[in-house]
Formats: sequence, C-alpha cells, structure tokens
Amino acid sequence: MSSRANLWYNIPAFLGAVVIPLLVTFGPLALRDSVPLVTTLAAVELVYLSVLLSTVLRLHVDLERRVKGVVVMEAIPEAGWYPRFSEALRNARTRVKISYMSNRSPLDSVTSETRSYYRKLSADIKRKPQVDFKRLVRAVPGLRSWIDEMVKDLGNVANFSLACLPDSTPKSDEIPTISVQCVDDDQVFFVAIGEQQESRGRRDMYIESEEANRIWSQYYERLWSQATVVIKRGIVDPVALAKVHEMLKG
Repeated sequence: MSSRANLWYNIPAFLGAVVIPLLVTFGPLALRDSVPLVTTLAAVELVYLSVLLSTVLRLHVDLERRVKGVVVMEAIPEAGWYPRFSEALRNARTRVKISYMSNRSPLDSVTSETRSYYRKLSADIKRKPQVDFKRLVRAVPGLRSWIDEMVKDLGNVANFSLACLPDSTPKSDEIPTISVQCVDDDQVFFVAIGEQQESRGRRDMYIESEEANRIWSQYYERLWSQATVVIKRGIVDPVALAKVHEMLKG
C-alpha cells in the first residue's frame, strides 16, 4: 500500500481508536452545561463514521491493487482492428509504437478500410504533437514508394520517427517477426498473428495490461535497435536514407 493511502487510512483509524473514545469518556465531564447523553450519542456516531471511512479506504486500495493485475485480452478480425486501433490513436496520451511486417504496401491493399486508415494516419500523427510516434517497417522493395512518401510527408514532424529493418527474405510475406503496436503504457495490439494475408477471420489481438505493454515495448525497442533510423523526431538522416534505398533495390 502507498504511503499516501496509509496516511488516509491511519488518520480515521486514529480518530476512531484513540481520540473519539477519549471524548466519549471525558467530554460530558468537562462540559457542565451540556447534556451528557447528546454528547455521548454524537461521539458514538463519529466513531462509527470514522471506522466506516477507514474501512472504505482500505477496500478502495485493495481493489485498486487487484484491478491493476487484471489482463483484458481480445481476438479481433482485421475489419475490426482498424476502428479499434484508430480509436486508440485518437486517445493516446504519451506514445505510440507501430510496426508493419508485410512486404507489400498497405496503400495497395484490396480493402478500403486498410487504405483509408493508412492515408489518414499522417494527419492523425500531426494532430497529436504531444504524443511520440514510432514507425518500424521492413526494408524491402515493395515498400519503397510508401517509405519515400512517409519521408516526404512526415520528415519534418517533430513527434515522428521512422526505422527500416534489414530483411534477408524480401519476397516472403511470412516472417517470424511479430508486428506489435504499443500505445501509452497499458495497451498492446498484435497484427496478423494468425496469418499475414488479409482475412475475414480473427487474426489480430488486443491486450490491455501494463505488464504486457512493458514487455512488448522492450521487444519493439530490440527490433528498433537493429533497424536503420531514417527519421528521428522529425529529422531525416540522409546517410541512413541512402543506405535504406540500397536495401530497397533488392
């Protein structure tokens, strides 16, 4: 239990256990012109209220501790993922880490929901300058146009960073790397866990847990450390960009 919670628990407990009983005992004796019964009843009522308050505070702290350990987990279909993640982006407070592990540009997707989401994403990032956005993608030829478009559109946006992960199998869409998205300190989204191809089934997953977010953020940062950072907080690295362009030649 935190020191602040202990403070608010101990104050009413002290009042109920020490101060008020003393008032009940000596209060009527000290007040010559008052009615002892009224004083006693009021003191008893205060004792009851103080004990009740201390109990409520204790239950609140215990409940808060238990709730923090609860993990919310949900499998979601691709069609439902974009509305859910878009909502998470709009409500983000501090940070968003995004990864894309397909070898095909999302702008060429056959589904309108996918194309719409990615076309709006740049505007969503610009509208939230207080939130730090990271985007991790594979350095494969199929993403060259999209990577160049992000550099052009977000290369001067101070809350955006882009890194490209070296890839030894650019023609394969089935790689072991997990596409994970971390929002703030308590939300995790997994994309294409069931299968990489577009699907009507439940291939994605959402987890709400501070501990899961901490662990998967570490995984994300491990991938990031192996990638070539093209944009760092709105500053384009021309040497890194040239290096990525060499990778994109295939």
